[in-house]
Amino acid sequence: MLSKFGNFKALPRLLTAIACPARVKRHNTSAWITGKISNTDYTLVHVPIAAIRSQHSIDGEAIEKTAQRASRILAWMKTNPTDKTIHLDAMNFLAGSTGALKIGCASADRLITLDGVGRLEAVRQAKVEYLKETGQPHPLEKIECYAARLKEDEYESLYRTSSYFRDEAGNQLDKPEHDLVPYSGLPRLVAGQALNLARHSIESSLPSFSDNFSRQIPDDYFSAPHVQT
Repeated sequence: MLSKFGNFKALPRLLTAIACPARVKRHNTSAWITGKISNTDYTLVHVPIAAIRSQHSIDGEAIEKTAQRASRILAWMKTNPTDKTIHLDAMNFLAGSTGALKIGCASADRLITLDGVGRLEAVRQAKVEYLKETGQPHPLEKIECYAARLKEDEYESLYRTSSYFRDEAGNQLDKPEHDLVPYSGLPRLVAGQALNLARHSIESSLPSFSDNFSRQIPDDYFSAPHVQT
């Protein structure tokens, strides 16, 4: 969270973010889990767009940025009316970013964003606009992105914090809904990050925490929607 607000102009947005308990809780939870995933754990795969749950809401300055991305993706859809997959290179160009979409998978049909909510939501907005303008749905159904497997408790933790921002269908709520204590702010954020560091240190040093769980996505992972992991 702090890395996203690295200048004085962004200070008001930082203060707004850390004033919301749901945002701080979601950030600390996400940082804890993604901190356990290495770059080599990710596999480049084609993932069903409709199956991915966005972890948080799109608000503030991100609304306009997402709309701009959606406009460029919509233009791409019109130029490529039969494409069923949007590839990484095209997505990076259209989104104006080299930060790839990353998702976590508890199973082939339980997916959640780890990074890149704005890029995913831009694709969804573009699909809606395409239908409005043409009267026909675009056949785009998959996005090329990086994915890693999650343990059951990791997915459930991410899903629980995402529910502060989205309903069961994945639609964005008007405002975060949570049962967290009102107090938030920088102390909660710092304490959460410190706890994450301590937990990572403990787990990496104790053999009892290690297992043979592979985070890499098997070749046929998305071919059977209800595969058991």
